[in-house]
Amino acid sequence: MNLTQLHELQNAGWDISSHTYNHNDNLDPNKTDYILTLNDEAQISELNDSYTWLVNNNFQKTAGSIAYPFGSFDDRLINNVKNRYIFGRATVDGSAQPHFTSDDDSGRYVQRKITVHDDTPLQTIKDQLEDTINAKLLGIILFHSIENSNPNNDDGIYLTSDFQRFSDYIKSRSADIDIITPSDLVIPNINDYTPVVNKTTTIFSNGSVILKTKNKYDEYMPNMTIKPLSGSIDVNVTTYKDKDGFVIFNESGQDPNLQVSYDIGDRIPNQTYLVEIYWDNGTLYNNLNVMADDKGHLKYNSTGFSSPRYQK
Repeated sequence: MNLTQLHELQNAGWDISSHTYNHNDNLDPNKTDYILTLNDEAQISELNDSYTWLVNNNFQKTAGSIAYPFGSFDDRLINNVKNRYIFGRATVDGSAQPHFTSDDDSGRYVQRKITVHDDTPLQTIKDQLEDTINAKLLGIILFHSIENSNPNNDDGIYLTSDFQRFSDYIKSRSADIDIITPSDLVIPNINDYTPVVNKTTTIFSNGSVILKTKNKYDEYMPNMTIKPLSGSIDVNVTTYKDKDGFVIFNESGQDPNLQVSYDIGDRIPNQTYLVEIYWDNGTLYNNLNVMADDKGHLKYNSTGFSSPRYQK
């Protein structure tokens, strides 16, 4: 598909998300755990390059989800995924997936799913969805490829005509089935104190957040946590680049004595960065040198909110 087609899908409500950058399993069809055999540098590149491509092509909101190639995963892959993504889908069979909380890694990075093959009868899907409904849980349905024909009886191809019948059935159950995407599921339940890009996010000291400006398709969660020790703070992240790139965000609070803690990830471990804080008129309020920890996070505190300001 080209970008125009992908954006057309996105505008119709679909998530466009990651499946790694190269999906190198295609180099050896019998080696379906290829992603697990890569060293950390290559594996992280597969994860990050895909994520960056999505963000650069205006799929920011949905860039934080990934489907593992062939559903393969292990603890090392999930740990690398957690540094970049907020949701990961595997291929563990099951008709009902429990809801999860932000600290439930098994729910966020490994899910049960209903797999649909070329010869899966619609009634089988209906029965499994009925199990999901009765359990009041989530039903994640996996169609690998939807095509107009399947002359070679490929197990992974589901016919467009069958998909239309499935879609009609789902619409007929609109009274008791809610259709959501991973971003619909994850965004409202994700990490407290976390702003999104190109949005004004009000962050409260109790961990709740409110998006003051809403637009479904241009938000994503940076690896960044801002926590006011009391009250609230408004944050708008305008630029979030990895490693040596800029992070720029505006912020304002009602309390001039407000104290706020910051945790900005995706830096180079054990490297010192300059943090500059300016008043909105461009006057420098404060600057400090902060060394990234061994996981590449800048952690510091700041006060002084007598007027709006911005940080670089």
